[in-house]
Amino acid sequence: MSRHTIKATTTADLMAHPAVKAWRKLAPGKLLPEGVAVVTERSDKGKRTRKSEVYQLDGVGIGTSPVIAKRCQRSTAMIERIIYEEVLEHLPVTVPHYYGCVEDVDGFFWLFIEDVGDRAFSPLQAEHRRVAARWLGVTHTLASRMEMMARLPARGLDYYLGHLRLARHIIQQSLETFTLSCDDIELLRCVVSQLDIVEAHWTELEACCREVPWTLIHGDFSPKNVRVREDSGRMVLLPFDWETGGWGVPVVDLAQFVRQSIAPEISDYVSIVRECWPHLRIEMIQSLANTGRIFRSISSIGWEAQSLSSTWVTRTMNNMQEYSDMLDVAICAARLK
Repeated sequence: MSRHTIKATTTADLMAHPAVKAWRKLAPGKLLPEGVAVVTERSDKGKRTRKSEVYQLDGVGIGTSPVIAKRCQRSTAMIERIIYEEVLEHLPVTVPHYYGCVEDVDGFFWLFIEDVGDRAFSPLQAEHRRVAARWLGVTHTLASRMEMMARLPARGLDYYLGHLRLARHIIQQSLETFTLSCDDIELLRCVVSQLDIVEAHWTELEACCREVPWTLIHGDFSPKNVRVREDSGRMVLLPFDWETGGWGVPVVDLAQFVRQSIAPEISDYVSIVRECWPHLRIEMIQSLANTGRIFRSISSIGWEAQSLSSTWVTRTMNNMQEYSDMLDVAICAARLK
């Protein structure tokens, strides 16, 4: 992820930056950052068109480490705040250091967390997948004992069924409204057919998900939202960006790290969760992971469908093809055809 450092010519310029002003509300008296790097910023016209803006504040964290400042909508900020303060804080898992949350204006908030660096998680590396499996196993089992259902968004099957129906509705409207190529029309009709197949087998997916209790889920447990690093000679996992997190069935998180190779990481996950969920076998976890892949594909299709009316329709259709292929594999693995 590229970052562009803003050069402040004077202390006053640096203090005027909105991320720095929010940080000083959270930690009055702290040193000013040495610089501010843009991770995700507003549009060129200066309008805040994104749901969030992310900056790196240099030299203000523990041991003069950098801090990530994320400006986001209240709904997003409250989810992440609860997860960092009331759930992860009480679990024996590695997480980025959470500095706090500050209210901004116009319904926005600032979240401040440790900058976990740029060492990316790679699903091609077996050790990375094993570390992810163990991290999820501990988090899923221990968090399931917490009383957080009323505090976090529900991420049960109704949530994903809603995504399915909305995605299908948007696609069907697009087929009637927009001028599309023959290939695009064929692909979108294929996606609608896939969604129909999944909904027709929804009771089977529900039965599979009854095997595990509801717990904390990340919701977007993918390489872009995870970093790894060495700590006292061992590799540790550091997930962040919990804005799609909630309380629900943990199958979507499983799907994020089983896409390359299933057996090794599933074994590690089972080795952790069987102490709390002794009825779960490897075959059952594999079925849950397949179900999670279906849910993940549905969510991705739903988000992409909202871009069908944009000028970037070629990129949208390329992504739609990828998600359709992923859903087809998941449907076959779950034997829904």
